[in-house]
Order: sequence, then structure tokens, then C-alpha cells
Amino acid sequence: MSRPLEPPVTKATLSELDVTKIIHNPKLRHDINYDPDLHFRPNLEGEKGRRKQERANLFWNALLEQLNEFVMDRPSFEAKHGKGDDWCLPALLRAVKEIIQTLVPQRDRVYLDEGLNVDLLMQQFNMGVADLEKLALWLSKVLKSHCAPMRDEWVDEMYNELSNGNRNNDMGELVKGMRSLLSVLEAMKLDVANHQIRCLRPALIEDTVNFEQRFFAKNGGRQSRNRLCQDLKTLPNTFLFDEERIMKLRSDMMDAINLDICMKAFEEMESGYGALFLSSALQGLTDQMRPGSPDSVFSGCASTCSSRPSSLVFSTAGSASSSPRTSLVLPTPTAADNARSRAKANELYSSLVSLLQTAPSTAKPAARWKAIAPSMALQVFRYTNAPQHALPVLEANIASLINDVHGAKYREVEEKFLGRLSNELASRVKQFRGLSGVSLFGIASGSRPNNSYGYQERDREESSRETREDGSLEDIAVRLAHLGIIHWRVWSSLVYSEDVEMTTEPDQI
Repeated sequence: MSRPLEPPVTKATLSELDVTKIIHNPKLRHDINYDPDLHFRPNLEGEKGRRKQERANLFWNALLEQLNEFVMDRPSFEAKHGKGDDWCLPALLRAVKEIIQTLVPQRDRVYLDEGLNVDLLMQQFNMGVADLEKLALWLSKVLKSHCAPMRDEWVDEMYNELSNGNRNNDMGELVKGMRSLLSVLEAMKLDVANHQIRCLRPALIEDTVNFEQRFFAKNGGRQSRNRLCQDLKTLPNTFLFDEERIMKLRSDMMDAINLDICMKAFEEMESGYGALFLSSALQGLTDQMRPGSPDSVFSGCASTCSSRPSSLVFSTAGSASSSPRTSLVLPTPTAADNARSRAKANELYSSLVSLLQTAPSTAKPAARWKAIAPSMALQVFRYTNAPQHALPVLEANIASLINDVHGAKYREVEEKFLGRLSNELASRVKQFRGLSGVSLFGIASGSRPNNSYGYQERDREESSRETREDGSLEDIAVRLAHLGIIHWRVWSSLVYSEDVEMTTEPDQI
């Protein structure tokens, strides 16, 4: 006889949710400093989740097949499994009992042996006298007395499925009820673990430096500076638990820079100075073109690039050489014009962020931007008054700029962004470095904008682009400062220096 399949959820599979495992999990202990929403949930994503679902389906299908065979063809069933417990149902009942034992207080566990005596239940089941409806009622009372109120409806659903399956001799409904039972128990275990995380968070955060220093010292983290200089291979991975955070920061910085490039394209087209982004539109024009003619460089650029033709006023006044065709006077923008312009830019920026968030996630942010660049260019174009034939040029120039990260124009935007980021980071380090672990967590996790790319309106008048940049830049600076300060507190005495205090000025960090 083959060994029975394991239930998809058991005490062993849920063991990582035990409080002892939580407080000794170095990755969780580190992540809890950064993620205010850190919690456990069923892992149903990716390849691991797919395999888990396949194993679960295999177990439930086997249980259904065995129950049907037990009812319809007892001799065949006993030939395969004998009269023992070598099949799925007793394995499931034992798993249920073991999980419930971890959820109820010690004083209540004695009642489990009375209400959920697996050996007695299986004897009754083999004799055809097991009262599964009574068992379902007992289970529902036990679970409701220990689960969160929001789980009561799920427990009632489980009870109805088990009861209906028992009354109607419907094995499919019975298996469905058992599946619900195991799901409720898993959810209850997750609820308990997440409650423990919320309660333990302050203590775990305050103990981060002490815990991680002991953990890394035990695993070869303490090395002398001279030894490190002689053999860099001995340098431990000091950002072992921060790799995903660092990759996300790099991705967000690229997003902020590329969004800035898109907004610059919009501003160029809106202002009518399209030389930077529409230079290819001028190919084929020669110096022999008559100045002031419809085919001249000036009129060609104006007709192609001007975002507001109606705002250009032809002037008959001016120098002797001026003419109504060549003299253009831009009216002075009013406060209302500026407000409308800012609102339009803000609306475009928000739409670009929304569009970016719909882009398929890839391992490389550059590949994501390469794929979405045409859509970004089209969205920018929709907010301008440029003629239709300017769109291909705009698409080509935006794609060229964001894909050429080593180009001079990209570097110019990048350097300006990094300069502002450096100033903001120095300010944040100065603000954060004297805080306790819990205070640092509270400020760093609570001061971030809801949208990583969002921004907040300011009272003083300033360009909408600067407002947007400061919004996303502030979030990145807060995250960098938070990560850097915790990193320094853990590793300064282990790797970087001995008996050192964080006395470096913020602009030197």
C-alpha cells in the first residue's frame, strides 16, 4: 500500500507562522523596519504557488475518489487500504486536530480529545455510524470561539457544506466542506501570526541593530578593516536583506527621470520651442530658403511646433526690417493662464503615471520604458496643440532620449535630479539620524506620499514640474535615508570602522 497523500495545509506547513519562528526569521526582522503593511498571506503566486495548488487539487481529488469507493465498493476500497488509517480522510482529520491545538489555549486542548478523537471517529466511520453533522457543529462552535468575527460567515459556510454532504450522501459536497474547513484554519493561523507581528513590531524594531549584529557576527560578519582591505572576498553582503529595496529605488529613480524627460517634451512643444525634440522635422531644409517665406526654418518650426497658434499675435510694429510675417509678439501670461497651464501639466503628469503603472513589469526597468515609450509620447501629444505630423518626430525623440542613458541630454536631466536628491537626502539624514528605531519607522513610513510619483500643491507659485519632481524625489530621499541609517547602525562597527559614531555631516554621507 502506498503512503497516503499529505493534506495541503498541516501543522508543519504552517510552522513558519509560529511566534518562535517569527522572532528568529532574520529577513522578516529586517523587513519589518520598512513595511508598515508587512503581513503573512497564502502564497499562491508564481511557480511555487502553482505547485502548491496542484498538490492541493491532487489531495482533494484523491479524497473524493476514496470516499466514493468507500461508499460504492467497500471490498475494493479495503483491498487497497485495508481497515486501517492508510488513506486521506484520517490524515486530514489528524492535520485538522494538530492545527486547532496551536490555535486554542492549553486549558482547552483537553476538550479536543473528546470532540475530535480521530481513532474513535474512524471506527464509527468504518461501521457507518459516524455523525458528521454533529462533528461539523462542534467544529463550528470551536472555531467561532477562537477566530475573528469576520471569519464567522466562512465557518457557517463550512458547516452547511459538511451538513448537506452528510445528509444527502453527497461526497462532493462533503469534500467541499472539508476543503473549507482547512482554508478557515489556515486563515485563522494567518490572523494570529499577523496579530503577533503587529504586537511585536515595536520590540522587534528596537532590537534590530542588536539582533542583526549578533546574526551577522555569528555568520562571519565581523572582520577587521585590514583583513577586508587585503582580501575583498571576505567582505560580507551588507545589503543581503535590502537587494529588492535597492532595485526598487533604482527603478523608481529611472521612472522619475524618464517622466521628467516626457514633461520636458511637453513643455518644449507647449512653449513653441521645439528644437530639442523636433529637430528631425527640420531635415531637408536648406540655407537657400527665403527668410520669412512659408518654407523658412522659422515658419516651419512655428507651424510644426507651436502648441498655441492662437496665442501668437502678428505685429505690424517694430524695426524697419520687421514685417507682419516675421514679427511675432507673445502676450504676457496672466495669473489665470499660469493656473490653467499648471493644471494641464499636472493632469498630464498624473495620466503619465497612471499609464506607467499599467506597463507590464519586467526584470529590467529599461525594457519596460522601451516598450511603453510610444504610448508615453502619444499621451504627451494629446495634451498639446501640435499638428498630427509632429507625432512621429516626438515619438522618435522621446524614445531616443530615454533609451540613451549615456547620452548628454539624458545625463543632463539625471544630474539635475541627483543634485536635488542629494540635497534632500542630506536634509533627511540630519532629521532622522538621532531618532530611535520606532520613531524612525513611524516618520519614514508615514511621511511618504501615497503615490510614489505624486506630489503636493504648495502655497508659493512655482512651476508644476518642480512640484512634481519634489514629490517623487522626497519619497526616494526618505527611503534612502531610512535604509542608510539602519544599515550604518548595524554595520558600522562590524565592517566599516571600529568604535565609530555617526558623526559625519549629512552632506558627507
